[in-house]
Amino acid sequence: MSNDTDASGVSRRGFLGGVIAAVGGVVAAAVGIPAVGYVLSPLLGTQSSQWHEVGPVSDFPQGEPVLAIFSRTIKDGWVTKEQHVSVYVRREDGDRFTVFSPKCTHLGCGVQWNSKAQQFFCPCHAAVFDAEGTPVAGPAPRPLDRYTVKVENGRLFLGETQPKG
Repeated sequence: MSNDTDASGVSRRGFLGGVIAAVGGVVAAAVGIPAVGYVLSPLLGTQSSQWHEVGPVSDFPQGEPVLAIFSRTIKDGWVTKEQHVSVYVRREDGDRFTVFSPKCTHLGCGVQWNSKAQQFFCPCHAAVFDAEGTPVAGPAPRPLDRYTVKVENGRLFLGETQPKG
């Protein structure tokens, strides 16, 4: 038996090579697993339905759509940013609300409420929507989108938009 091997037949070189491989594997796992988790976490994360507070229900008079602006945090992959969102809120009665997206369903231009005509008007291509958001003139292919709504503790919250029609 040579002096490079012990009684079990493992050489010193083989033993040291095994130890180095094991230590290298532990280091690679310690660095690699968190790195892979960081890269894949935005893809694996689930988007839950989030509610965004618009304000107290007392801010919205009954019958007339009111332009409201609120902020929400958007997470897109690794980027988180604050976004200001505009909506038209119409209080039906009590705690019943209809909330319209201010984007024309033709090309996404911003609509404006005309209280004299009781209609939403899109200045880009002359689309006109009635007070229910239904198109009455112009190229808009469908009604204005609406948000899901809930009221809690006297405050109005919005969920996701629900295309109408």
